[in-house]
Amino acid sequence: MAVERLWLDVPYSEKDEAKALGARWDPAAKRWYAPRTGLAGLQRWAALPMRKHRQRQRHGSGAPSEA
Repeated sequence: MAVERLWLDVPYSEKDEAKALGARWDPAAKRWYAPRTGLAGLQRWAALPMRKHRQRQRHGSGAPSEA
């Protein structure tokens, strides 16, 4: 049974910290996620619902990319 990912909105400047706390990068979605529940250190980056996420992207503050 697949576990639903908790998508994260991690600013590029904080990506190393999020990664150290267990966040993973999904290259297809170009987004960070928590690979399992219970990673409390990642909660501060928990993504807003998609409607708000899309609105933020239109205004220039969407999810950062990683090289």
